[in-house]
Amino acid sequence: MNKSQSKSNDQIIGIDIIRFLAAMLVLLYHSSYTGWAIKDSSLQKLTGESYSFPEIAQFSWWGWVGVEIFFVISGFVIAYSALKSTPINFAISRAVRLYPGAWICATISLLITLALVNHKNPIFIEQYIRSITISPFGPWIDGAYWTLGVEIAFYTSILIVIQIFGAKRLYHATAFIGLASVAFYAFLLGMLAHKDFQTVINLVTSTRIINLSLLGHGVFFALGALIQKSSHSKLNNAEKVLATLFTFFCIIEIYLTSAIKFHIELDNRNHVYGAIPALAWCLCIYLISKATRDNEIWGKYLSPSISRRVGLITYPLYLSHTTLVGVILFLAFQFDINKWIALITSAIVVLVISDALAQRIEHPLQNWLRIVLLKRFPSQTHPVQAQQNQ
Repeated sequence: MNKSQSKSNDQIIGIDIIRFLAAMLVLLYHSSYTGWAIKDSSLQKLTGESYSFPEIAQFSWWGWVGVEIFFVISGFVIAYSALKSTPINFAISRAVRLYPGAWICATISLLITLALVNHKNPIFIEQYIRSITISPFGPWIDGAYWTLGVEIAFYTSILIVIQIFGAKRLYHATAFIGLASVAFYAFLLGMLAHKDFQTVINLVTSTRIINLSLLGHGVFFALGALIQKSSHSKLNNAEKVLATLFTFFCIIEIYLTSAIKFHIELDNRNHVYGAIPALAWCLCIYLISKATRDNEIWGKYLSPSISRRVGLITYPLYLSHTTLVGVILFLAFQFDINKWIALITSAIVVLVISDALAQRIEHPLQNWLRIVLLKRFPSQTHPVQAQQNQ
């Protein structure tokens, strides 16, 4: 196999595109829905009185499901990465992936927040420190950082497993994480059967420990890992049952989040609110499952270099879009600019800035951090995959 083929095989074009689409869903949700429809949202705190977009609410209110798509992609990518890396290299790669982007985007968010908010509250500095250190507990300078603690909890679980047992136990670990999450949601369904709605609401919305323990989203990571395994080997019957079970409970989580997020009665017979984001999620999961097998087909229509660049935009876009959109909508509102022009302009500006951050600042900073960490923690000579064969 030549180098170009190896590079092509390492890149899954469909994953980059789906990751980008998930980020755009979150961008649409925050820019055109939460700023006016959800009281005290991050965007509303920045912009104050600003535009409202009820005309497209039916398309924007469910954009939060992009996060659930991210978690499945993360399970896929981490399983792929962990199988090909040593424990120390795995840890370094995750730190290099997360921290430089967080440092850059949190700094931008802090500066914009200080410029827009009238009172210079010392808590902003505390939120900034929590963000650049990716503290598992908020508040952060931007609400988007809540997912990073969940991601790190998953990475840490996988790191511990491959360090102690080797990669041969990777899928056992993700299955355990998924089943623990299934048990949690089965418990919630039992609470619903007994009409204990408040317990369900409290557990889903108010308990950070639930998120960090992966009970809340572990089922998404586990499904992503199984999809990754199916891309290179046939799943056995037990794994097929797990994939079906995980998919079902992912949909349960999406429905419960829809119901609670928008204050719909949980015993309401109208399930359309949960069905819309669930169907969008299912479509993306189907595409993820086909992404590896259809990589050559994706490559016929999309340049690998372009898709890679689009994929790299995703992280700074996700972390900085709320404050970037906030400052643009705030200024546009002050000058009485048409709201649709303001909305479209904000999306374009966010994409351009995110691309510039990824290419010009984040990438060099990642290279620097990688060098520093590799000097401090020299790479192991025996890959995890070698452990798998022992």
